[in-house]
Parts: sequence; structure tokens; C-alpha cells
Amino acid sequence: MKRNLRDMWIFSIRGRSGSVSVFLMLVLAAMVGLAMGMIAAGNRTASTGMADSLFGSAGRSVLAEYDRGLKEDFGIFAFRGSAPEIEEKISFYVNYTLDGYPKMNMTKIEADTGEYSLMNLELFRKEIIGHAKFAAARGFIKDDILKSGGGEGKEVSSSTGSLSVSGEKRDYVLRNSAVIDGLPSKELGKGGSLWKKIRDSMSGAGEVFKKGGEGYWINKYIMLEFKNAQNDPAGRDTFFNYEAEYLLEGNYSDESNRKEFRKEVKALRNAVDFAFIFSDPKMTAEVTALAATIAPGPGAAAAEAALAETWALAEAENDWKILEHGGKVPLYKTKGTWAVDLKSAVKDGSVGYIDTHAKSGLTYSGYLQTFLFFENSTVKTARIMDLIQINLKGTRNREFLIKECNLGFMFDAGVNGRSFRYAHKY
Repeated sequence: MKRNLRDMWIFSIRGRSGSVSVFLMLVLAAMVGLAMGMIAAGNRTASTGMADSLFGSAGRSVLAEYDRGLKEDFGIFAFRGSAPEIEEKISFYVNYTLDGYPKMNMTKIEADTGEYSLMNLELFRKEIIGHAKFAAARGFIKDDILKSGGGEGKEVSSSTGSLSVSGEKRDYVLRNSAVIDGLPSKELGKGGSLWKKIRDSMSGAGEVFKKGGEGYWINKYIMLEFKNAQNDPAGRDTFFNYEAEYLLEGNYSDESNRKEFRKEVKALRNAVDFAFIFSDPKMTAEVTALAATIAPGPGAAAAEAALAETWALAEAENDWKILEHGGKVPLYKTKGTWAVDLKSAVKDGSVGYIDTHAKSGLTYSGYLQTFLFFENSTVKTARIMDLIQINLKGTRNREFLIKECNLGFMFDAGVNGRSFRYAHKY
């Protein structure tokens, strides 16, 4: 009996010990499983963080390869490259590191530049406006550049086609059909004559020189970066000498652009000067009296109109000569700023150059910017692109095209089945 009780006690002890062992084994297995899960999760987190860091660095590396000519000459940060080229570069940068981690595999890379193309007119305008504001803040542009003929650039000499009345003028003509066909403005056509629009909006012409508007800052950029017949602000080698005039006229001949702008300024001045003649009683009386001697009776009215037109045209011609000599011509004349008398206008049709020494008004640069302000925004922006492309082709890279430049890009990537999306821009 005693032996049976002892055996039962021993068996009970052994049974409880086995249960504890089983329980401890279960606990240990759970802890090992949890540890392994935590290790796996840590590995996934680490690999995700590493992949994210690699893709971020690769994207920034692509942005770092910006076109130096575009930045140094025209103040625009952009890189050249298509979506496949971007994908190839990112793959190279990322795989260079992943080669040392065989368990991490890049499964996809897809890039898109559509939203960041420099050919996007709105984005392009933001870029050049930003550069103009930066230049103004650093003192590279002075406020009087809009109302003076020069600004901070060097004067264009007569040998390069200035408005100087002496010296040989060379006509630069763009004839390369491949270059012409690749211009951003190729399919936009002509901008058309602006003088009627400006004449009808004379009361708002002062908006050209008011700070803050888009047109104001684009004018700033144009006068900072592009030549005109009286000024070479950047002092760099360019194909055209009359670049600002090209922005208005769009001809591939330097001289044609100068002549077309001259024609439009004279047309504007003629219209305004004609109106001034009939707004001044004394001048109107002169016209009426002379008309009566030339064509008395019913023909006097027609003679008055013809005489006034002749007088206004002579004054407009003189206005142009004042501008080309660096003087100022007010948008609206006064008796003190009127130069040509009626007798001289009728006798010669031209009286040479009479400087009124006007203290106020617009210079050649001012009239350029007035016309530029009223130019169609799309046409003007595309022609700015033209000049940048033409100049960089000639001085930096024969293969340069604006349409291949981007201000940023987006791309989707994958590593070990995990997806990532990035947007990189300057």
C-alpha cells in the first residue's frame, strides 16, 4: 500500500514537470516566432527606407545635371532628357548600390516629364519672371531701364547694326531650314501689326511701367537678356542683333525686323500726331488756311485732311529720328515737343532731324517695351524660346532644343514588390 502511494506521488511529480516543460517550449516557440517576425519586419522597414533614400538621391542626381548654358546665359534651371533617358540614369544610380544587396531587386522604373516640360508656356513664363525678379533684387536691373535707352548693357556699335545714322549695317538672315523648322514658334505664325491696338489703348500704356504685373517682369527679362538696336545688355555673342525687334516681328532677317518695327512706330506716331493737329486750334487754323489756297470751295475739306496727314507723317518721321539718336518722344505731344512746321512738311515731306530735347516721354527702349507689352503673350513667349534656342545652338550645343528640356519629372519605382512614387523639380 505504501509502495503504491509512493509510485503515485512520483508519477504526479513527473506529470507536472512534463506539463511545465511543454508550456515552456510553447512560450519559447512563441518568443522565437515573435523575434523572427520582428527581424523580418525590421528588414522590410530597413529595405524600404534604403530604397526610398536611393530613389530620392537618384532623382536629385538627375536634377543636378542641369544645362549649364541655359542657366549661365539665360538664368533658367532645366535639364535635358527624355523619359527613357531619365529611367536609364535612375536605374544606373540605384543598381550601382543594390548590386551589393542581392536580396533587394528593383522591379520597375517609369518616368514622366509631361507636367514639367520647358515647352509649357506657363511654366516657362514663371521661370523667366522669377529670374527677372532675382536680377532686380540683386541690383542687376535698374528701375530706369524701362524708361531709358540703355540700362546696364553696352551700346551696340554701328558695325553690328545699330541705329546709328553712319556706318555699314549688316543684315543677319536665318536660312537654315532645319533650325527654322525646330523653332518653338514655328507653328504660331505672325503676331500681326500692333500699332492700332496700342493706339486704341493709349490711356493704358502706362501699365507697361507699373511694377508687379506679368508683362512688366517679362519686359524686364527681355531688356536684361536680349539685344535691341540701341543696347546689348548681356554682351554675349548672338545670331541676331535686333533680338527684341524679332520678338515683335518674327522675321528671320535682322534688317526686316528693324524696318518692320520702324514702320509700326511711325504708324503709331502718325496717328497720334494727326489727332494732335486737330486738337490744337492754332495748328488746325494753319491747315484750314493753307487748304483754302490750294483747293478753294468743296475740295477744301479733302485738302485739309491731306495736309494734316502730310504734316503728321513728317512729324512721325522726325519722331523716329529722335528715337534713333537716343532722345525721348512723349506718347502725347505738346506744343513744346512738336518739331516740324507745316510749311516745311509740305515743301519737302521731310525736314531732316530736329531734336526737341524733350525731358519726358519714351526712348527707343520705351517704345519697344510698349509694343512688347501689347504683343500676344503666347507668340512673345514662344519667340523668347526661339532666341534662347538659336543662341545656344550657335554657342553651346548644336543639338540643343527647348522641347528636350525639363524643369522636373515624376517617376514610379518598385523594389521587392513595394511601390514608390516621386516628384522632383527645381
